[in-house]
Amino acid sequence: MVSLGPYGSYGKLHLPRLVWEVTPTQRQSFLRAAKAVRAASQTVVAPYLTAKGRALRKERQGIFERLKGQGLTPRWKGAEIEFFEGGGWMKYGV
Repeated sequence: MVSLGPYGSYGKLHLPRLVWEVTPTQRQSFLRAAKAVRAASQTVVAPYLTAKGRALRKERQGIFERLKGQGLTPRWKGAEIEFFEGGGWMKYGV
């Protein structure tokens, strides 16, 4: 595993964040254990932490911010963006 970044922010708090690049087998193990890991340590194991997922999310951050500014309550689902409109969640770009 390779650490790709030690710090991040969550809301107004500046908390330590570790980003790891893992093999597909390691990823599956982490995802299977994610709920227990989060309960025990408040560590979030997220499935978008692949090189491609990180790149897509970084690329789409401007879209996310624009939707947020329009009051559409966007949320991340991995590297995909969903937003609330018309009484339901819509996937951006579909």
